[in-house]
Amino acid sequence: MKKAILLLLLSCFAVHAWIPMAVVPPNGNVSLGRLPAIAGDAMPAAATIAFIGRDATSIIFNVICFESKMDKLAAKETIFDELTRDVSWNADAITAVCKTATDHWTATVSVPFDALGGVPKDGDEWRVNVCRSRTTVPELSTWSPSVGGFHNPSAFGVIRFSNEPYPKNFSWWLTQADRGIVNFSWSSADGVATTLDGKALPPDGSFTYSLVQNNKLYLESKHNGRSIFRALLPIPVNPLEQLVHAAEANLEGLASPEATALSAEIRTLKELLGQIPPDKQSPLQDTIATIVAKSRNLKVKADFMAKNHSASEIPYGVETSLVKLLKHSPFNGEIGGTVRLDAARHEMDAAQIVLFANDFPLLLTEAKLDGDLKTDDGKTLPASALRLRRVGYINTNKPVYKVEHVGLWPDPLMDLAPFDIAAGSFETVWLDVRVPDDQPAALYKGSVTVMAMNGSPTKVPVEVRVRNFTIPRKSSIISAFGMNPNWRVPQDRAAYLDNLLEHRITPYTCVSAPKLVSLPTLNWTNAQKLTVTVTPKQPAELQGIITLRDKPSANLPHRALPAGKTTVIDFPKEQIAFENILSVTFTVVNTDTAELQAAVSFEDGSVKTFLPAASHSVALANGWLQSWPTWQFEAWQQPDNPAVFDWTEFDEKFEAAL
Repeated sequence: MKKAILLLLLSCFAVHAWIPMAVVPPNGNVSLGRLPAIAGDAMPAAATIAFIGRDATSIIFNVICFESKMDKLAAKETIFDELTRDVSWNADAITAVCKTATDHWTATVSVPFDALGGVPKDGDEWRVNVCRSRTTVPELSTWSPSVGGFHNPSAFGVIRFSNEPYPKNFSWWLTQADRGIVNFSWSSADGVATTLDGKALPPDGSFTYSLVQNNKLYLESKHNGRSIFRALLPIPVNPLEQLVHAAEANLEGLASPEATALSAEIRTLKELLGQIPPDKQSPLQDTIATIVAKSRNLKVKADFMAKNHSASEIPYGVETSLVKLLKHSPFNGEIGGTVRLDAARHEMDAAQIVLFANDFPLLLTEAKLDGDLKTDDGKTLPASALRLRRVGYINTNKPVYKVEHVGLWPDPLMDLAPFDIAAGSFETVWLDVRVPDDQPAALYKGSVTVMAMNGSPTKVPVEVRVRNFTIPRKSSIISAFGMNPNWRVPQDRAAYLDNLLEHRITPYTCVSAPKLVSLPTLNWTNAQKLTVTVTPKQPAELQGIITLRDKPSANLPHRALPAGKTTVIDFPKEQIAFENILSVTFTVVNTDTAELQAAVSFEDGSVKTFLPAASHSVALANGWLQSWPTWQFEAWQQPDNPAVFDWTEFDEKFEAAL
């Protein structure tokens, strides 16, 4: 039996590869620890500590919410099961008790098993999340990280109803940069082993982590080899400090005068960062980015020379096509390696050749294929099957959502013309292959030569493994990619379409919609009456409006509605007999729930029920109704006069796309 609860919500979904989990034994109170931020990448400023347990009849949540602005809190004493969502499920027997203290408040919420489908059996797994939306300062916390909001059951954690060891208390904290402590108090520690990022946790709970790579640690406890507890430990990371540590890592083992001088600059920067509050450190960002780039290029040069390359050659590295190479980031690809592409017939593969400039810029840099690729026994892959382009960068602005980086972002692939590489920086050449349909399966070898006006030609080995099968020319998978017809900046649509098709992606739309000449409408000129049947939960009022294409909208007379009773209202011909109707809308005000049906009767005796009986509910948000229950019927759904389109331009563009 698998279910999912968001405090008071159920659903059934498949389990992700790594999500938090806990066992919930009878009458136990299991510590889930401190809740991370909703994205799982940080710890909120206000701590939230959660426990989960059960008794014979209910599942019980205990949550401690620390709050620095207790004077701003106001209890509304309201239990609401699903804010702004489907309110059709409700458990009347839910109990909630809240208490306040000087620096925190607590909530104990008990949900009866009967409201959740019955008492779980031993070994049953349910999907659960515990979430807090802080209002004094906007802040969202969850036990199991959830992208896109709390209401994402596929991201819920797992609880297993089982009589196994459980943590009565679980906490962790950082003791200094790159070190921390995990603390457990188990109901029984016999047979329990805990790992952190796959490594055994010492008995004292101490751990270390990388300041360069880690900002999430994954903890798992097992009892006799079976998982009983999993938790996410988001490490707070200062991005500038992380970059400085990355620069230090780049210089490890380097003894050149340049590396020694740069190490001295890094020590000075570390001292400055230790003296300046994080929110005041942004003026150092450009300086730190420059130092990271210099240290990266020194490491690349040293590793390149260690592979028996000459000092006059152009240092290069190889990276997959899946990595976005940022100008200020360390390079984690292969230095001075071989470009390896792997594809079936009629398939594409790609990789990146990254060219570095150190103390001086490289001018008029070029890259060229050295002819066809060949096998050891003389088979040939024509050079025309491969293509070289240059990765361009665009300067991005900060969006409203969280992103990895704001600034220069690698995005366009441009024709390969001679280009310069700034000192201490890099540029990237994109190499891809489209394997011909008749290409024999084999390993083909060749090279790309990179050269600059002030640098010696450098050979980059290239290998293409052609697999012994053919990808069909026609895609059999429905695509999720389209081409928005309303681009704000005019662009070459044909080029986008060509790029999609060469990667075997058929967009669901490739041209703009046809020109709309006339909207669809309803024709009620022969209508006798409009009958509305409505049942509100509370005393209410019915409001209606008929939107017309060629005339101002017509408002129907308002009608009072008693609570809990079905009222039938007839609007006569004089109030509804219109042609060219675009839509008909009804709103039941002053109630949160109502059921409504609407039908129109015509002179020939026919009746058209255009709004079948349906119940609508609205949810409360911060004590206010977001809207009143509303029903709308648009002529697009069942028009009497269909829409008229001019297909001339559409057909021309579609033929061109084909």
